[in-house]
Amino acid sequence: MRRPRCRAGLPRRLATTLRAAAAAAALACAATALAQDARLWLVAGDVVVVRPGPAGDATRRPITGDAVSAGDRIETGADGRVQMRFSDGSVVSLQPGSRFTIDAYRFEGDAQRAVFLLTRGTLRTVTGAIGKRRHEDYKLITPTAPVGVRGTEFVVEETACDPQCRPGRSAGARVMVSKGRVEVTTRAGTGEGDAGRAVHAPSADR
Repeated sequence: MRRPRCRAGLPRRLATTLRAAAAAAALACAATALAQDARLWLVAGDVVVVRPGPAGDATRRPITGDAVSAGDRIETGADGRVQMRFSDGSVVSLQPGSRFTIDAYRFEGDAQRAVFLLTRGTLRTVTGAIGKRRHEDYKLITPTAPVGVRGTEFVVEETACDPQCRPGRSAGARVMVSKGRVEVTTRAGTGEGDAGRAVHAPSADR
């Protein structure tokens, strides 16, 4: 009885197809990894991520473990809290009623830059590698004042009154320093705060 012969070309073609598929998957994973500037460690309560796109802003409700990237805006509701860890090791935690945007972010080889916007609300952060070599590579900007960071741990509270003031009792930016040093700059000048101190800027002019 003859045994059926297997065509020699089929396994080779199949192997080639599988190798091509694996290469494509690896490229896709690499692209995804590059796009993941930060991951959400903890998501609780009302939290949304607004990601701009060709069709306008796309809003989604994230879960713990999701990735966020430059251009994303994270908003927390009255009971929302979220913590994110960036690829340079920095950690950002947002309290309820906050609006935070990753305006620009890059941490790759010698190229480093982080620009964050806190439009309103409360942010607690422990800075990472970005900014340790050159302080100007790390910027945290609020409507009241930019905050210059010198490798530190601090809390920023940006209060907007429209008409009710939240999260603080009066408008402006307050920076409480736990470790390191910060500089808060307005048109009137620069205020400095180190560990155990706080800096208050009631407006962009004072």
